[in-house]
Amino acid sequence: MEKFTEYFQNNQIDVPHELEFSILDKVHQMSENKDGVGNRKSKWIFAITFFIIVGIIGGGIAFILSKSKVLTHNEAICANVSGYVEIENAQGNVERINSGSVVSNARLIRTKANSECLIKLSTGSTFTIYENSQLRLSSVLSAKLKNEQTNIEIFHGRIIAEPKPITGDGSFIVNTPVSITSTIGTRFSVTYDSVTKVSTTSVLKGKVLVKRQIYLDTSTQVAKRVYTSIEPSINVEAGHVVEINQNDNDRITRIINENINEIQRQGIDSNNLNNVKSIIKAKVIAKLNKRAINEDEAQLFGED
Repeated sequence: MEKFTEYFQNNQIDVPHELEFSILDKVHQMSENKDGVGNRKSKWIFAITFFIIVGIIGGGIAFILSKSKVLTHNEAICANVSGYVEIENAQGNVERINSGSVVSNARLIRTKANSECLIKLSTGSTFTIYENSQLRLSSVLSAKLKNEQTNIEIFHGRIIAEPKPITGDGSFIVNTPVSITSTIGTRFSVTYDSVTKVSTTSVLKGKVLVKRQIYLDTSTQVAKRVYTSIEPSINVEAGHVVEINQNDNDRITRIINENINEIQRQGIDSNNLNNVKSIIKAKVIAKLNKRAINEDEAQLFGED
């Protein structure tokens, strides 16, 4: 009974009172029978009661596990290292890694000058981290459907990613401080320069959705409506590039936050958001333009 209760507590699940009282009652009956004469009838009652309790416990645990939506780690391995690559673990300790090292639980991954690292996920998705880069990786799998949910956060540097096709509620997202790039099966590159604060997304195969990272000082509901109205995103197809810089994002954020009361009154309350002056001004700045990949950029993918 104590182990059964401990399982529920460890998993933050309340033991149903009816089940707890029922088991305690059965255990009490067993104790009385064991202290008695010990005749054959008592032994049979004891055995039957024991198997009933085991069945209840097993059934309860099986039911709980069948309803579980726990996510498990999508194992990430550094399949190939060139030069010097290091990770910072959850305790803040830094260690150099080699080909074959597991990096699933790394807080940060860093590459030094003239260094590269190919990361392979257990789903088959891969990405290469190029020199002088620093990033954080979070990748999990849906326990039930095994859908990949990968998030890469680049603080500086460049990666080229080749995710496997995503299904259901799966996702493969690359974030920088100024952009969000999401994809469904493609080959693309994301570069972020922490000095110029410019993010560049280049697509070789498939298509990605690129968005600006804009932080608005208002409620989530209002922020979503404002964000949608200024259209700060673009679909980028194969052979194209889009750049986002922090300066434009800051200008958009400042315009919206300084005029949030006007936006609330004239736009959201009257359902006339697209005609508010500050929204129109922010929309002009937020517009993203893509261009064709040039020869130098194509060479980054190893293409002629």
